[in-house]
Amino acid sequence: MRVQLQHAYILHRRAYRNTSFIVDLFSQNRGRISAVARGARRSRNNALIQAFQPVLCSWFGRGELYTLGNIEPAGGYQKINARLVLSGLYLNELLIRLLPKEEPMGRLYDDYAEAVTGLVQLSLCWHEVEDTTTSATYKHLNLLEQKILRRFEKALLEQLGYGVDFSFEANTGQPVCADRRYVFVPNKGLLQTSLDNFSAGCISGSSLLALANEKFESEQSLREVKCLLRTILDQYLGDRPLQSRQLRQMYARQKKR
Repeated sequence: MRVQLQHAYILHRRAYRNTSFIVDLFSQNRGRISAVARGARRSRNNALIQAFQPVLCSWFGRGELYTLGNIEPAGGYQKINARLVLSGLYLNELLIRLLPKEEPMGRLYDDYAEAVTGLVQLSLCWHEVEDTTTSATYKHLNLLEQKILRRFEKALLEQLGYGVDFSFEANTGQPVCADRRYVFVPNKGLLQTSLDNFSAGCISGSSLLALANEKFESEQSLREVKCLLRTILDQYLGDRPLQSRQLRQMYARQKKR
């Protein structure tokens, strides 16, 4: 099989033999693929085969591991700065872990492109205010980052067929009430719980409606939504932890020292 000049994003690369890379790509029309970029470590393609970069590329071969052919940039260089790079790596790791190979995901491709663009633009904002960042500015930019991640997680679950209707209770079909509290039960869905239940995995109705409408107005809602989406995603990720999460936890511990 030979595929010519497809739009794709670089998700990950790892060294292969002396001069090559094995590259994970998320392509617009062919989904996720893996390919060997032969000799790329000693060619101009070394700089191009980087995470988050939009490219036009060709590949050929049989089986699950193709050979990468021509590759060229499909836009400007996408730089996500150090403050946000773990979020970008998290998005990429979710795709590598959850997407089946060679299954077209055109809508999700657009959602991913939007998320990466959002992180790139946010990186520029951080660069502009880096020397004068106040606590209020930091909080605002952090909220924007969290919104990007939560929207992508929701889109990913929907496109994989794991989406949850966050507007209705699972057992009664009744609309979610903003002033009630709910808990997500795997294989069942959202169930109403007592108002004094603030245990892990519990979420307010107002936060659920914010997630359903993708309109996040408060830090509290984003914290609750993050916990809920992690619970749902972990069902499908299995027991092996995400490296990007481990790196974030390690970084957070180092900052506290």
